[in-house]
Amino acid sequence: MKLRVAVILFLIISSVSLQAQTKAPQIVTALDPYDQALIGDHVTLTLSLEVPESTYVMWPVQIDTFTNFDILEVSNIDSLESEGTLRITQAIILSAYDSGIFLVAPLPFEFYKTGQDTLRVRTAALALQVNTVAIDTSAPLKAIKPPIEVPISFAEIWPWLIAGLLIIGIIALAIYLMKRQASKVSTPNTAVAQIPPHMLAMRKLDELENKKLWQQDRIKEYYSRLSEITREYIENRYRILALESTTDEILSNLKHELISIDDMEKLEKVLRLSDLVKFAKVKPLPDEHSASLVQMREFVRSTIPVIVQRKEEEVADV
Repeated sequence: MKLRVAVILFLIISSVSLQAQTKAPQIVTALDPYDQALIGDHVTLTLSLEVPESTYVMWPVQIDTFTNFDILEVSNIDSLESEGTLRITQAIILSAYDSGIFLVAPLPFEFYKTGQDTLRVRTAALALQVNTVAIDTSAPLKAIKPPIEVPISFAEIWPWLIAGLLIIGIIALAIYLMKRQASKVSTPNTAVAQIPPHMLAMRKLDELENKKLWQQDRIKEYYSRLSEITREYIENRYRILALESTTDEILSNLKHELISIDDMEKLEKVLRLSDLVKFAKVKPLPDEHSASLVQMREFVRSTIPVIVQRKEEEVADV
């Protein structure tokens, strides 16, 4: 008799224990606010469940869409173990932008425990009424409020002040450097400035002869330098832009000056021969090299201003 009672008690306890082990986990879902909200309000959906520690839980993988709701934020899954029980929670922030009664769709969960079949459970659907903002149509219309003027703080101004000071400093520095450079340009070497054009030209012709360029077969360099000296002399002597003019333009401008026909022919011969060497790659004879230099010297001597020439003669007599 006692054995039968013991067996019956064992079966009852085993049955209760088995039912406790196979009992479906309870999933709690809640909305905050729970039943009503205004358009655009943030509504928090909280998912919470408790299972034994040895239970594996398959959480919904993709919580990214709810009909009639926009998902604003999904929190991380938070778990807490206590006395053999695992509590898992997650919060989802929703918002609706239309009015009406909307359902938060059920979410699927799966539970697995060693030696038992997989258990699939869905959360309960939750209804939420979304209301529009109440408008009192009987109230008179109010004027639109003007924009609120916010005073400008120093923190907003100081970057512009610094930028302005930097720009002013750069401009001042540029003006200073330009004036300094201009002062250097406007005060040339007085020793060079006092040399008459014909003396300067003669000195440069002597330097060209001493370099012996054409003797070293540097024909083009020789005639380029001879043409440059000639043009510099004409520019300084007659105040025309000879360095920037063609040979024809120089000869045309000199027609109005008191220059003899013989001297004009010498000048033209030197300039045109120099052009042929520089641009047409003509190679004159050796006699023409020295003759061009002689002709240029004769042209310079013949075109010395009368006043300067008289002063030089007076100094020579003394």
